[in-house]
Amino acid sequence: MLAEGVSPADLAVKFPRFVDRHVGEQLQVRGGRYAFSLQPVTDIHLYSHLENEPGVNTDVSYVYILSAMGLFILVIVCINYVNLSTAQFAHRVREIGMRKVLGASRLHLVRQYLGESVLLAFAALLIALVAVWLVSPWFDALTGMPASAGFMGHALWWVALPAAAVFIGLLSGGYPAIRLSAFGAVPGLKEGQSGRPVWPGWSTGTDSVLTRKVLVVIQFAISIALIIGTGVLFGQISYIQNKHLGFDKEQVIAIPSIAAVAYQYQSWKDELLRHSGVVDASQGGYLPGLEGNIGWVTSETAWRVEDPDQVKHDLQGVIVAAGYVETLGLEMLAGRSFGGPLDSQTESDKILLNETAMRLLGWDTPEEALGERVQFGIGMTQTVIGVVRDYHLRSLHLPIEPLVILNGRGQLIAVRIQPGDTKSTLAFIEQAWTRHFPDFPFAFSFIDEDIDRLYRAEQRIGNVFAVFAVVGVLLACMGLFALVSYTVGRRTREIGIRKALGASVRRVLALLSAEFVGLVLLANAIAWPAAWLIMSRWLESFAYRIELGWEIFLAAGGVALLITVLTIGYHVTRTALANPAEVLRGE
Repeated sequence: MLAEGVSPADLAVKFPRFVDRHVGEQLQVRGGRYAFSLQPVTDIHLYSHLENEPGVNTDVSYVYILSAMGLFILVIVCINYVNLSTAQFAHRVREIGMRKVLGASRLHLVRQYLGESVLLAFAALLIALVAVWLVSPWFDALTGMPASAGFMGHALWWVALPAAAVFIGLLSGGYPAIRLSAFGAVPGLKEGQSGRPVWPGWSTGTDSVLTRKVLVVIQFAISIALIIGTGVLFGQISYIQNKHLGFDKEQVIAIPSIAAVAYQYQSWKDELLRHSGVVDASQGGYLPGLEGNIGWVTSETAWRVEDPDQVKHDLQGVIVAAGYVETLGLEMLAGRSFGGPLDSQTESDKILLNETAMRLLGWDTPEEALGERVQFGIGMTQTVIGVVRDYHLRSLHLPIEPLVILNGRGQLIAVRIQPGDTKSTLAFIEQAWTRHFPDFPFAFSFIDEDIDRLYRAEQRIGNVFAVFAVVGVLLACMGLFALVSYTVGRRTREIGIRKALGASVRRVLALLSAEFVGLVLLANAIAWPAAWLIMSRWLESFAYRIELGWEIFLAAGGVALLITVLTIGYHVTRTALANPAEVLRGE
């Protein structure tokens, strides 16, 4: 915490001199880099992705994604309202004519219709608040974030929500109100031969029809993009969960400890290995999946002793004890791991390398690296005794880094147990721990679950994405259903005439489907490139990711087309099966 009156910039300018005074001489010897930087605590969770942080962070981009999806849902809702309002114009033409004859001005009518729209928005707000209260337990369980109803306790929301209702009401009702109020008094009181109000350029005019078509395209483009995004997101999550990480993550528990335990755990380990349910155990400075402030990975500057150019390379380093390779199930490509015929004390100058580090240091095969010496910037020389296959020490957001595995004791303990009677084996491990370390509480976690927690943000965003996609598709279907119902209703007599002239239901369906199917195809043409750009950008946050295939795009487009055809088919079939004589009786 900064002292009062001290800015971050005032403190930051003093860091270089502080480093030079305290570690400058060591840096000259080691050739390393060392610096301090300041970061607001409030920025850590959303904006920071550094090592050894308090916990697994998320990314601010997910906040933007969720906000955008919420906005898209609002757009779909507003489009539905505009489409349905304009579709009902013909039923209010006589009302408009009567009001204008009685002296109502256009401004008066605009105010009336905007008021109706705003009142509907407030009614929807009340329903939404009740819905949030009802579904919040389910939504909290789905996302793992018990805060969906907490916003109700913030005074700001009680100002923002009514303001949003007014804005949405004005936005969605503005176009219908302006167009409807522009209708004249005399045309509104005329009736055609069919008994319907005459509405030049409106109910059948190209401008109104075009507007509704554009809105339908936008609506379905958003829905298709949401479907594609959901499919890609769950595909990446499935890839993460099923990708082989270079080690066996199943049936391994991680036990955090302190130095006192780490230096005295050998007798405890010996007791564990006498139990049939325990396969092996080891210590390590870092275990896969344990992001946050548990464990550590060092940064090392190293070079080959035999390299005449003494080219220095940056390696990641992790300290492990004998049995680490066997406990995690790492694959040895050449050489051996720590232990064997020698104890850890005599192997303090031995190291293991992963494939990436081996290639970085200049060896082409694992066998070439065996017995070679590596010089480190801290002044020690180590001998390579083995090369392990690359494995993911960190999350799949990051590429596999060149890794040197040093021999020593760490603050984490890994125990591999036999599958089967896991409960009794864990009870035995805890009892043995209590006997050997009575002053330290026993705690553990399964490494496979720790690894899954690394992608908790993606899993949560996937669940929310799926909910938004379903809601978006349902809203789009509702809007399409109402619009098709109105369109078919206007063409009832046309359908009756075609039926009387011998047209089949299939032909009538094909005729009316062509218009809406074309709109959905246009929506696909808009949604596909937009979804590809957005999801490609999101996948770039993973060093290891799926490829965007055409299957998910075709599937999303197919779903939209199927919904369209089924919706049109329902209305057309119901109308076409009616007796043409009944339909044409009034003609």
